[in-house]
Amino acid sequence: MQVGFPVPVLDGLEGDWDLEGEILGKRLVQEVEVEWVLGGAYLRMRYLPSTVTPLTDEPYEATAFIGWDPHDDGRLVMLLLDTFGAAYSALGLGSMLDGGGVRFEFAYPQGGFVTDVIPQGEAWRIEQFSREDNRLVPFGVKRLTRR
Repeated sequence: MQVGFPVPVLDGLEGDWDLEGEILGKRLVQEVEVEWVLGGAYLRMRYLPSTVTPLTDEPYEATAFIGWDPHDDGRLVMLLLDTFGAAYSALGLGSMLDGGGVRFEFAYPQGGFVTDVIPQGEAWRIEQFSREDNRLVPFGVKRLTRR
């Protein structure tokens, strides 16, 4: 972990995980590897290829980098890169959730998107929403359990 990283709860994400959940009502199963990289400046979440992607029926793979900018306003950021390509790459700005966890807000050209990363004991819950008409519409929910 980077010294001074403002969200010590994210240390609990480091390790190997089984992911199970749903995207738009379709089942998703995946493995996730999480580790501190680049001298502890980023927490990398590597989503290994799934058997199918609920949105396209193709394998899905992604890498997310969570970092902290100590020089500006102390903001948290998440950069998500995935098999949908550069048109869907975006920077999410993070804020703390009441009770622990982090909310990342993405401004895609197609519209807003929200990802909440929430600790639940030894597991984690990832809730995703699209932003439509200034309200959050459920998109997906995932649960990470230690492998």
